[in-house]
Amino acid sequence: MGVRGLQGFVARVCPDACQTIDLREMAEKHRVDHPDCPPVIVVDAMSCVRRWYTPESWVCGGQWREYLAILEDFINAFMAAGIKLVFYFDGVVEEKKRDEWIKRRMKNTEEIARLFQFIKTHRKQPGREMFVLPSALPTFTRYALKSLGQKTVCTLQEADLEVAAYGLQHNCIGILGQDSDYLIYDTCPYFSIENLRLDRLRYSSPLIIFAASGLTPTGQSPSCARDIRAGPNTPAKEQHIQSENYSIFNILSHGEIECSNSLEDDYDTEIPGQALIYRPARQHIYYILLESGKGGTRPLVKEWFVYFGNPLKQPDLIQPVQPPVTGGTPNLKTLWLAKGPDVEKQRYSTFLACFHLQDEMEELQALEAPVAGFCCLLAYLMMQVSSLSLEDLNAFLALILCLKGKSAAQLTGLQVWTGIILAQVDSRAVHLGAVLIRGLTTLLMANSACGFPFRMDDLMPWAVFDGKLFQEKYQKAHQGCSVEELLEGNVENRDIHTGGDTTFLLGKEFMSTSGKWDGGIVATGIIFVYESLFL
Repeated sequence: MGVRGLQGFVARVCPDACQTIDLREMAEKHRVDHPDCPPVIVVDAMSCVRRWYTPESWVCGGQWREYLAILEDFINAFMAAGIKLVFYFDGVVEEKKRDEWIKRRMKNTEEIARLFQFIKTHRKQPGREMFVLPSALPTFTRYALKSLGQKTVCTLQEADLEVAAYGLQHNCIGILGQDSDYLIYDTCPYFSIENLRLDRLRYSSPLIIFAASGLTPTGQSPSCARDIRAGPNTPAKEQHIQSENYSIFNILSHGEIECSNSLEDDYDTEIPGQALIYRPARQHIYYILLESGKGGTRPLVKEWFVYFGNPLKQPDLIQPVQPPVTGGTPNLKTLWLAKGPDVEKQRYSTFLACFHLQDEMEELQALEAPVAGFCCLLAYLMMQVSSLSLEDLNAFLALILCLKGKSAAQLTGLQVWTGIILAQVDSRAVHLGAVLIRGLTTLLMANSACGFPFRMDDLMPWAVFDGKLFQEKYQKAHQGCSVEELLEGNVENRDIHTGGDTTFLLGKEFMSTSGKWDGGIVATGIIFVYESLFL
């Protein structure tokens, strides 16, 4: 987490510790000196995500396709210089860092409260001085980089130790990040991302770096990272390190899981915190992952989740709950290692059971995988959050229908090419966007636990969500616009539902007789609408 003020102090007091270099020249010199070892920069990714996220819109839930394109440009700039990047992400919050983690979460909660107050007062996004990371940005950055073909490592301890060790052991030309700890570790040179000029990198212009001082804090030698991977070579552990699963190893090895802040309005009491909305699904996931002990009960899971009213003085202790899988819950050996069509069916049905949608398997499997995952999430949300309205449901559904085929460039220029100016930002839509994004991480966890019935890439936000587009659909749906307008004129089958003066994609017939949303009925309705329009 760095020593506060150290980097600025070194720059002021020890000017000789700072150098201006050309990364292309540095890489070329490395190739001459080490012809069998390509130039590599190891990246402390967690300290870089704030710098990487440069889309203009950030409160609406994230401009994910635009962000993916930005990351690709970042990678290509280094590739053009012949430099390979290796990205490291924190994979665990160590016990000794828990108090600091809690302190930061409480500070973030205050920042988010001020952000929502601004949005409610001014009905617009504030300036960058109030910037808050879109919900789950570090998590999805990890998968974005992996999808772009990059080596991505999720650590088993605090990332800076493993980053420093990797840089030293693999003769890297430098570490890119924003953490003053690298100034005192015995490792390769430290490049401050705040001083990186990506455009100049392409044209061999200078980059300011800090050279490592050669000091190592007592008991914090990067060499200790060499031993952290010792022990049983379990599939979950290897998938964790390679950024292939989500949260599974921490649950299996420590019985613990944490989730940082989301862009949620604590004063909107009609929408529960995402931590509480998705807890029933997580309880089913815990049951799948953990074996029963003496007495037949499964161990409790410690949850460190940020939500309104939780002071984080201790973790919530959560009881695993058996999912409603026909024939009983398969064990991990079957879900993870067995092969064959019957096992594939088991994986899919167990995944759906985490969201109480196991009876809709045949219909969901007929959809494109990203749409099927989105339908699962949307149906689950309608079951769990009683305050969600027909307008909310139709806004989400219009989002997934209209996102199909849109490029990052089109979404970036949404205000221009649709002819619509989003003059206002709705705070409730901001909240719902964050809830949906956190739901995608729950899908990732269920997918990892159930042996990957979906490709992880099919459950990513850039496949199913765009913040500005959702704001537009939300506001239009709540203004009572027609289906033709909501779907941008792409209505091929007009046999859709109407209610009162407003045309709805889904009507009240998709509620149960009790007047509440029925997940299975909602899922059936979503499938009907999607097939009517696109199949």
